[in-house]
Amino acid sequence: MARVERVTETKATRLDVVSVLSGVLVAFAASLVLAVILALAVLWGGLGETATSWSLRVGALLAVACGGAFSAKMAQGRGLLHGVLAGLIYSIACVVIASLVPGIPPLSLFRHLGLGVLAGGIGGVVGVNS
Repeated sequence: MARVERVTETKATRLDVVSVLSGVLVAFAASLVLAVILALAVLWGGLGETATSWSLRVGALLAVACGGAFSAKMAQGRGLLHGVLAGLIYSIACVVIASLVPGIPPLSLFRHLGLGVLAGGIGGVVGVNS
């Protein structure tokens, strides 16, 4: 008679919600640190408005990638999934907060959502493989 092996669910094959939420918190913390540094650069260094805007955008993507990497590293597997989910949750939270501010075009919110998911996924792949 054929022997049937039981497949057990390991940490590497399941979704770790705590890791995803931890990655989101890391992304928000990194964004906050970057915002404070840029505010000080504007205050004391005379950094222009255009440079500040672009720096915040690039910094937010790097923060999401760090959050995705942290999430994947903590989960010890399925880096793309954990990174994408961390980026998605971060981006949805940012879109919800930004939609409360009048004057922000809706298309830029969806672009932010897509870039956040992409950055989180890249960070997740890097994090699980490091």
